[in-house]
Amino acid sequence: MKYTIPKDKLVKLVQTQLASLFFSEESDHDVLSASIDATLEKCEVNFTSSFRKNFNIDGQAIFNPYNSNQYCIFLYFFSRTVFLDGNTGQLADRLYYLNKTMNGVDLFYEVELPNHFVIDHPVGSVIGRAEIGDYFSFSQNCTIGNNRGIYPSIGKNVHMNAGS
Repeated sequence: MKYTIPKDKLVKLVQTQLASLFFSEESDHDVLSASIDATLEKCEVNFTSSFRKNFNIDGQAIFNPYNSNQYCIFLYFFSRTVFLDGNTGQLADRLYYLNKTMNGVDLFYEVELPNHFVIDHPVGSVIGRAEIGDYFSFSQNCTIGNNRGIYPSIGKNVHMNAGS
């Protein structure tokens, strides 16, 4: 994958944003650095298959953290990776909250999204627990969640239009 900024600067960017909005822990840098490769691998799989402009060129994924749709996906994968790696602190929570603050989307790290999904203007969307198929996409102001403990099942290649 091609990066518009080096990985070490990407870790520093995230750490600075976390420290600016919340607080910083001494262990943040080590945990972020340990999780960055797995996170970027997930982004590469996602971006390579994306139809979104500027996500890939001729099949090569490109990551620009200043593309808000890409950064939203990156922060979701980062929070999920930190969570799945068993981080016992609040770093996964803060990464999730950073994404919510910066992109106006509720993508909790315990929600399992498929490897291939697309976000198009995510502001106001809440993507909760559900069984979600590959190549799922959603636009602004979409909601998925349970209804009295019943969770939806969304098939492959489903797009949720704005406000659904």
